[in-house]
Amino acid sequence: MGLKQEDVAKSLGIPRSALSNVEAGTRKVGAIELSRLAKLYLRPLTWFTGEDTGIGLVLPKEVAHVARAAATLSRRDRQELARFAEFLKSRARGKGGSDGR
Repeated sequence: MGLKQEDVAKSLGIPRSALSNVEAGTRKVGAIELSRLAKLYLRPLTWFTGEDTGIGLVLPKEVAHVARAAATLSRRDRQELARFAEFLKSRARGKGGSDGR
């Protein structure tokens, strides 16, 4: 959404350094903060907990884990992860199977 850390921190009512710790996974998010995040990003609470993928399907447990891990990566690293996923899909197509074997 193009928001700066400072803007998000103000919206949550926490210092920017605390938001940085949330992003790094070293600080937990309280219920009120989570509710404010949901409003700020126009998402349901379940989207932040991994219960709602936002696209109407349930992800397998290992895929949801990868998605949560990817959310902590930099934008550049997420783009690299997306390219790697595309590579794996094309490799699987080239081998005639969808399981990558």
